Amino acid sequence: SNVSAGNALTGGLVGYNGLAGTVQASFANVTVSNRHSRASAVAGGLVGENAGSIQASYAAGAVSVHGTTRFTRVGGLAGSNRGRITASYARGRVTRSGSGSVAGGLVGSQLRNGRVTNSYWDTTTSGLSSSAGGTGQSSSALQTPSGYTGIYADWNLNLDGVAGGDSPWYFGAANQYPVPVYGTAQDYDADNDRLLEVENLAQLNAIRWDLNGDGAVAAADQANYAAAFPWPATGMGCADGATAAACIGYELQTDLDFDTHGNGSIDAADQFWNNGAGWSPIGGWAVATTPALTHSEWDARNFLGIFQGNGRTIVNLYINYTSTRPFDSNLGLFEVIGTTGIVDGVKLRDVDIRTQSHATIGALTASNIGSITGSSATGRINVSFGDYRNHAGGLVGSNSGSITSSYANAEIAGNAWKAGGLAGDNACLGMGPLRMSSLSVGALSPATPVEQSAPPTATPTLPIAT
Repeated sequence: SNVSAGNALTGGLVGYNGLAGTVQASFANVTVSNRHSRASAVAGGLVGENAGSIQASYAAGAVSVHGTTRFTRVGGLAGSNRGRITASYARGRVTRSGSGSVAGGLVGSQLRNGRVTNSYWDTTTSGLSSSAGGTGQSSSALQTPSGYTGIYADWNLNLDGVAGGDSPWYFGAANQYPVPVYGTAQDYDADNDRLLEVENLAQLNAIRWDLNGDGAVAAADQANYAAAFPWPATGMGCADGATAAACIGYELQTDLDFDTHGNGSIDAADQFWNNGAGWSPIGGWAVATTPALTHSEWDARNFLGIFQGNGRTIVNLYINYTSTRPFDSNLGLFEVIGTTGIVDGVKLRDVDIRTQSHATIGALTASNIGSITGSSATGRINVSFGDYRNHAGGLVGSNSGSITSSYANAEIAGNAWKAGGLAGDNACLGMGPLRMSSLSVGALSPATPVEQSAPPTATPTLPIAT
């Protein structure tokens, strides 16, 4: 997201935080830009100008300002501060242009009565070694502590006024920035099967930032992941936090519908419309930008955990791929299920996937190198671009793993080079045995649909390691 303005005061979260204003346990991860030619321009990653209180908060987005007066200020957290900033940090890039402008890694300008306590900016990512307030720290210094120790020893603030600290921060593992988690700690593995529980589309989408399913995400993705899984208990609650990285995947707890507006069609009113492109598949790689990946590097970008559908249904998955880039793309709920990836008991209904470019397409996954069991798909896949690189299947576009007790009842329409009711291409990579005891039901358009035998009635149970 972006906040781009020509206003005097611009912030990623709040433009002006007044004398009685309080910002607690909050964050902004947006790009902030302020160009004001007639007066002072003030920009901050979290707050433009702070006259109140900022506590246990951070800003991660890039901030830039352009102005021509000496009152032009920009800061990673606050452009200017006349209030109080406590136990907070900034890590976004900070830049300025124009005569008279000033910039700071945390605070651009410290005004009368302004105070900054136990707060930091990242000197590595901000590009700045100075600030009007706060202390500069390297990325590694900010990511190293795993609790209220070291530079974070005084960060356990009392935010609710009741005696004692409220533990407003989640520190994760090493190499992670802390994120606010103020609120009741949430156990996302309530049944202790080591699978994180997915109850909405935002949580389904967040899997893309945790492809191995252990609940630990890279620093750059923490804010996005925390928005879907806020206030996690220790270890996300897996095995009651008894061991590190105890989580091994995700499981659906309810049916999910991409028609979030509920009007019977997928359109701009829906959450994952994405300007008409629809869902962005989970996991995969960019062939054009990284052609020299080793096999292990390539596989690390695929989904490598467990995704247990529990027989739940995902309805109205919509993808409309129109790119003309000159390399294959992977379209489906997942891009690639990797070598250790396991998907079980997932039902997709009324899928609508379209492409006007090179693509490998399957309702569940474009490519499978792992294991798929007890899963199914219905709907339509339309390939309007004819090319030898197009593979389309009702469930899987290209398979070199195993597909067991699964079926598809989908129409494959258009100009796919390799098309199959269940899989467009089978064992194309020659990387593993095929164990397919599945049925394909439906049509390969423009041919006349042919009804085949009924799909399997039993869905196998996936054993979960303990």
